[in-house]
Amino acid sequence: MGTERTMKEADTKRHQSQSTRDKSEARNDEATMNVEREKLAYFAAEWGCGKPNKAESRERFEYRTGQAAIKDIEQYGQLCRTREGDLYYTSIELPWKLVPLVDDDPRLIALIDRVFQVRASSAQAFKVILYSLQNEAFVNGKIIQVRQFCHADHLNKIVYLSLCDGRQMLKLTGTDEETWDRLPIVANGTDGVYFIDDASWEPWHPVRETEFYTDPETEVACYDRTIAKRLLVETIKFKADILTVEEQQWLMDKTLTTLLIDLPEKPLVVLVGDNGSGKTFVGETIKTALLGSRAGRAENINTAESLRVSLTSSPFVIVDNLDDVDRKQAAWLVKDLSVACTGTTIPLRRLYSTNQKVVLEPRSWIMATSTNTGFLNNSPALGDRAIVFHTEAYGKRRVQGAI
Repeated sequence: MGTERTMKEADTKRHQSQSTRDKSEARNDEATMNVEREKLAYFAAEWGCGKPNKAESRERFEYRTGQAAIKDIEQYGQLCRTREGDLYYTSIELPWKLVPLVDDDPRLIALIDRVFQVRASSAQAFKVILYSLQNEAFVNGKIIQVRQFCHADHLNKIVYLSLCDGRQMLKLTGTDEETWDRLPIVANGTDGVYFIDDASWEPWHPVRETEFYTDPETEVACYDRTIAKRLLVETIKFKADILTVEEQQWLMDKTLTTLLIDLPEKPLVVLVGDNGSGKTFVGETIKTALLGSRAGRAENINTAESLRVSLTSSPFVIVDNLDDVDRKQAAWLVKDLSVACTGTTIPLRRLYSTNQKVVLEPRSWIMATSTNTGFLNNSPALGDRAIVFHTEAYGKRRVQGAI
């Protein structure tokens, strides 16, 4: 009876907390709408019917209305750029905390619709707004750094982890052990840390084990600290080789933890085992846990270009079946994997039509699978950067979906 009463009380508290949170979010949305109503619509006043007066040229008219668009957008946030030349808009008032200033990005289309009530189908007005924002961001934009998935501030011992919803992230402080259990959730952009999330990544949220508390700035959650080890490490059927099964479990657990530390130099994680030992399944399970089922598959990498794009755009890349690599493939594959592990920049073409060069940093942790270590034996440099785990075949083949 006492246990049932305690469980009922806990459920009541959770429902009350959820109700309080919903009401708080509703008040925040209403406050945001009220703030938006108070903003001045400079662009709408200048654009009018979209035609200049008789004494004004079209070019002058578009420049003047573009400046009005900049005044409008700066009422909600700030235009920014990265040192690599990417242009963004940041806002603390609107739902989108970080918006790429790219004409076909759905976040930008929604932003312009929200602020200016201009649809992308209104080609003239949309282009004037977009080009004006891009130019202002490039010339006068604040310089920021944009991350993907995770970032570590080594000086202050803080780890930031995106919730992949474009709005929130976890902030874990290494000197404050309470944050390890409570997982403080803060807004994207806190402390100048911005995350840009791929549309294929699924938003996630820590599973709360007990009640939580909220205040206007920070939401705090409690969670099970052992769940990743139990589901992602202890389920792997390691095979004793140079390292014992227990040693490989410990090493895999520490390797997964370092995913969040955002090291410039990253080891190559290699799973070696016979067919049916679950190598690809292990990689896809880890990637699904990080990014969701839509982005959890191994990449189909068959050219140097496809590998480089994956290494610079995804936080976790699975390079499958390296036992099938021929000598011609091995030449560029081993070289690019070595470059990614050392953190050296990778040159790419921004567009095939222009051959414009862009230099990017590899952002990925790489997991490779093979039935043997031949591709490592032929490259001592890559072998020195690899952590090799050995897996054992299961007695009965398992269906991945059922697992």
